[in-house]
Amino acid sequence: MRKMYRDLVDKNIITFTTDSNYLPFAKILINSILQNTPSVEILGRFVNCSDEQLDTVNGIHIYRDNKELSTKRDLLTKQHLYATDDFVYCNKTDVQPVRLYYSELISYCSNIKFDTINTLLGIGVKSVIYLDVDSIVRGDLNKLFLELTKNDFCFYKDIPYSEQFKGSKRLEYNNFLYHGGLIGVNNNKQTKKIIKNITNEVLEDIFDWDIDERILPTIIQNDFNIININKKYKDEDLDIKSIVWSGSGKTKFTNNLYINECKKYK
Repeated sequence: MRKMYRDLVDKNIITFTTDSNYLPFAKILINSILQNTPSVEILGRFVNCSDEQLDTVNGIHIYRDNKELSTKRDLLTKQHLYATDDFVYCNKTDVQPVRLYYSELISYCSNIKFDTINTLLGIGVKSVIYLDVDSIVRGDLNKLFLELTKNDFCFYKDIPYSEQFKGSKRLEYNNFLYHGGLIGVNNNKQTKKIIKNITNEVLEDIFDWDIDERILPTIIQNDFNIININKKYKDEDLDIKSIVWSGSGKTKFTNNLYINECKKYK
């Protein structure tokens, strides 16, 4: 572990988190990065994945995370709301969707990213970009890393879920939404301090499904230089010119365009 960390000092890092269920998506993300942005280092946090599963992962740094977590999908959000939209999946993959409810494992995998980012900043990486494991990198991310090193953070800014989906009360008190599926951080004294504080707050409520996207907007209360990135880096609509496709919602399970793109990197 110490050698791995030494190898990451002063490097640009892309990181993600996965459990065994989402391992097929993780391998696609890894291969898409290796093909389209080969100059960066990749660190994956693998939660409760077996040695046999990890033996099939190549070309990246592996952070093993074994923790006792319930896999029973019986939790609502902290506000007693559904975690996802109420629609029926026509699943074309081997990965099991979240559907309406989530588990301790699912929430942990979503929220532990702050701990990973905090650890990487602490060991002295140059910049880090966290991507959701169902992302597909379709182009070179070095331009974004270059812009990030001149700033503090980068996020994709959107309207809150309560405005996106009529009748939804998720994050209804936020004026805007920073998507937790792409978090870019330049390593400096100020960003390390705020990420450490956020990490501590998240770890206290790790099973709150929405805690990441509820906390991220609070960063603007500080004097930071934040890049509001173009949608081409966090595209849920799958524009052919976009650099990163996001497999949010039912897209990754039902959209043929996304599924066919995945096949290129299997």
